[in-house]
Amino acid sequence: MAGPSSSHPVVRAVFKEQLRLLESPIHQLLEEAVLPDAAIVTGRGACLDGMVEWVSRVSGLKAKLGRSPLAKACGELARQVALSPALGLLQLSGRLASASSEARLGIQGSGRLVDRILERARHLLVEYF
Repeated sequence: MAGPSSSHPVVRAVFKEQLRLLESPIHQLLEEAVLPDAAIVTGRGACLDGMVEWVSRVSGLKAKLGRSPLAKACGELARQVALSPALGLLQLSGRLASASSEARLGIQGSGRLVDRILERARHLLVEYF
């Protein structure tokens, strides 16, 4: 997990080379789009020491570690960070699907968290199966 700050010179060299290869694609990606306000670093690579700072330096954006509030119940930090993108996508898809179906039907969503979770889970299961 030390990555570029590892005490082993071979590990540091490998990471620096891999990170160098990522710089060009990041610059190309950011050239062709409107720049976001911040970069959210997620996945297991985000647990490497200095990765969030590296993304900030290379992209020129504020960067932060992306962690879903729902992931906090999943144990260790590495597992939380690894699950955050999937949980975030599920939350977003549930929100978008719920909002669009409610808008079409003229229904306002429930204010209770449990009802919203059950409704979104039902919607995802119906759409998937």
